Amino acid sequence: MSTQRRTRRLLQLRFFIVGFLLPTLLRPAAALAEPPRGVDTVVVCPDAWRPDLLAWVAHREGQGRRVTVIPPKPTAEETLGAIRAAFDAPAVSDSAAVAALSVTTPKRWVLLIGDAGVEGSRAPPGTTPTWFTDGVINPRWGSEPTIATDLPYADTDGDGRADAAVGRIACDSAGELRRYTGRVIRYESTRAGRLDGRLLRLVASPGRFSPWLDRVIEATAARILADLTPPDCDLHLTYADWRSPYCPYPPSMPDAVAAGLQQPALAWVYLGHGQRGSLDLLRTPLGHARLLDRDLVHKLQGGRFPPVAAIVACYAGAFDGGDDCLAEAMLKQPGGPLAVVAGSRVTMPYGNSALGLELLGGFFAGREETLGGLVAAAKRASLTTPPGTADTDDRSAGGLRRAVEAVAAGFTPGEEGRRLERVEHAQMYNLLGDPLLRVRRPLAAPVSVRLLADRPRTVVVTCESPFAGECRLRLKRRGPPAPPGAATRDEFRLNDAARAEYDASYAAANAPPAADEKRFGVAAGAFTSELAMPANGDAGALAADAGGWLVVAHIAGEEGLAIGYAEVDAPLSSQREPR
Repeated sequence: MSTQRRTRRLLQLRFFIVGFLLPTLLRPAAALAEPPRGVDTVVVCPDAWRPDLLAWVAHREGQGRRVTVIPPKPTAEETLGAIRAAFDAPAVSDSAAVAALSVTTPKRWVLLIGDAGVEGSRAPPGTTPTWFTDGVINPRWGSEPTIATDLPYADTDGDGRADAAVGRIACDSAGELRRYTGRVIRYESTRAGRLDGRLLRLVASPGRFSPWLDRVIEATAARILADLTPPDCDLHLTYADWRSPYCPYPPSMPDAVAAGLQQPALAWVYLGHGQRGSLDLLRTPLGHARLLDRDLVHKLQGGRFPPVAAIVACYAGAFDGGDDCLAEAMLKQPGGPLAVVAGSRVTMPYGNSALGLELLGGFFAGREETLGGLVAAAKRASLTTPPGTADTDDRSAGGLRRAVEAVAAGFTPGEEGRRLERVEHAQMYNLLGDPLLRVRRPLAAPVSVRLLADRPRTVVVTCESPFAGECRLRLKRRGPPAPPGAATRDEFRLNDAARAEYDASYAAANAPPAADEKRFGVAAGAFTSELAMPANGDAGALAADAGGWLVVAHIAGEEGLAIGYAEVDAPLSSQREPR
């Protein structure tokens, strides 16, 4: 055999071993028996950036996703046609523009990569075009006549129903794409839980619409937070009103907001006014302090535990402009959030409430495994005809939705007007970030309590931990915190004494002391501990307390976070599992 033929045979044998034999031998047995399956994830990415996406594709395929990558087309209609072709679905049709009208549980994912360009022009290289749908309700509030939205991309089979979860990584370069996907992979590769990870961080500003409407909006938001936030979750509030106990020292407001975005949290939520490049201002008699804007996002550098952010405000998610909107700027920072849900146009109180309560409920009571699925489910629920559920529990999402509808009738009259407002909010609130980002949900650590007859101030706690870790066990009062607008100051001062007072008030408002608290290591399985009730408390006093008392267990270990709680309102309280 000649040297040339021998070399050719060796190369053929090498290709056979590397290309077929090794992958076949290393493939799990279950996978060998499975027939080929179709694509479930389509990524629209400029060709020049594909090498910087390889690690993310490998990461997702390792999780079982079936990914294909296609280049963007010059127009949104052409791009949707290419997406449908990749899913082996019908060609683009006129129904795409109204995909928001009917949403189903997503079984597919669409990731758009690149900025969106501006309305009225073909998408330049390095961008993926978005859609512009006609607004009916929000132009009456001073918005543009069209809404920038990625939602029509969710209709991947041409039936007018949004069947996919959609997200956009609005990067401007291959380097930005590589850095963002690297952060996602690092986040999902770490399973260890933290005792302070079951925390909802809120930043809010006064409405300043009118005294009556402001009170209605604040009362509605307070009820949604109080009723949908489970007792095992802690709240941290920053409120942009110098009179409030939840306001930090005004000159320190930007640092307080940035710090909240870089500390462990279930989610970071802003409620208030916004612009394309900024959140609202903290207004004081001596001037204004910024909360967060494009010039301040550089503070988001050192966060090791990036949360998901939701900005319930006007314009902060207007990703179709010539410059980055605030949500885009936050996403690109090394310590910024991994995803931002934000509105691209003027948003309205009723639409914000209808969608916001479904998003919040999805974080706590939902079962979606991906952030894109959670956002799609929230939009689907917000678009149902009110009240949307036969649930008679006034503290459920359905009961709260009925309350929101009743309030909205006063300033958004007519069911058709409210329906259109809900549709427009489903269109204008877009997910900037990876729609396949995993939603971390805690495991259950069932808790039961009993009160001893011979030691009436002792609460005996039994808990079942699913893994070994550190436990934080607390006896705390149940009930909502003080209203954010509750004034505690009637004089504005800026000096060292005022700083100390602000700092102490802010810390006390956000960390009400537990009646008793213990921290200790636990092994997997059942354990028992004891907590002491307040000195003037006994079983009868606790049961009669209007707020009630709770025992809450948080357990953090290498496998994640486990939680449980039980009400201390009877000699024996039934266990509760996380929502």
